[in-house]
Amino acid sequence: MQSTPPSRLSSPASFSKHGEYAIELNGCVIKAELKGIATQKMLQQYHDDVLMLTGNLDGAQWGFIGSIFGTGVLTPEAEEWLVVSIKRRMELGMLASVVIAERAKVPALVVRQFERVFQQAGIKYLFCSSEQEGLDWLSSLGCKAN
Repeated sequence: MQSTPPSRLSSPASFSKHGEYAIELNGCVIKAELKGIATQKMLQQYHDDVLMLTGNLDGAQWGFIGSIFGTGVLTPEAEEWLVVSIKRRMELGMLASVVIAERAKVPALVVRQFERVFQQAGIKYLFCSSEQEGLDWLSSLGCKAN
């Protein structure tokens, strides 16, 4: 696979006053910043945006690293949808997920919720305290950022 410059959405996607995100593809890693309360509608748009960005990978495996800010929790409907979304993305090459929850208002709550989602989806995951730690772990699995 050729090295390509990072691809990103031109502006953060914002949904009501509750949640927003910004994502970019860097090598074989989707990097995301997520803030607020994630709703099902927001996650459906996020899923579509991820598929658009990873379409350039021609079937190569890729990883995800997300930094959570603010509230950082999922509504019950969003939690169910995220499990479905991750399973679909795994079919399209998603190999593993990293979450940095230390900047969330209640990091332990975010970790518990995302751990439940990742276990239900059956994906490899890591919670860590820095982006570099997460990128190193993803790289060890074969998902390298540029």
